[in-house]
Amino acid sequence: MAFCAYCGTPVSAVSNAPCATCSNPTNGAPKRAAIKGGGVVVVVVAVLLAIGITIFSSFRNVAIQNLLTAMQRSKQERTMSYMQTIAAAVEAYARNNNNRYPEATSVDQLAQKLKLTTVDGWGNPLHYACWSSSGSGGCDTYAIVSAGKDGKFEEEDLANYKGRAATTNFDDDIVLKNGRFIQAPEVPQGR
Repeated sequence: MAFCAYCGTPVSAVSNAPCATCSNPTNGAPKRAAIKGGGVVVVVVAVLLAIGITIFSSFRNVAIQNLLTAMQRSKQERTMSYMQTIAAAVEAYARNNNNRYPEATSVDQLAQKLKLTTVDGWGNPLHYACWSSSGSGGCDTYAIVSAGKDGKFEEEDLANYKGRAATTNFDDDIVLKNGRFIQAPEVPQGR
């Protein structure tokens, strides 16, 4: 003899057939109506969960990209700050030396003379050169250049930089000539 799994009423056989006393399947399986309703809830929860995961994933990817961009922008700004500090020291030197800039063939030589930082925000070496643009001898023009994120200079001779004003790529060179940025990220002058 068999018994209903829900109410324990004696039945002729355990099956999906409803029990005469409680109307549940005699094998203990939930009623078919309960399965349908529960299935809809599960599907709705699964869809909402999938939407939530998609939104979170998109937000996370945007947030990570924004963080990486902000970190690179910070390095650009730090580089420009270093370059302005060097330029201020070069200008001060010139004021005290008959308007002649310090003669040096590298930023390292210049840094020794002026006791300055020699690397940009990415840790790449800055380059410095001075030359006579008037042909009168001595240094009356100078440039300080960062190669940007990629560490590769666009020009070998710093005197060849003409500048292209605002840049938008972290790999673009940053060029400060005679105390003024002629090629730099989109930031206001005087920073």
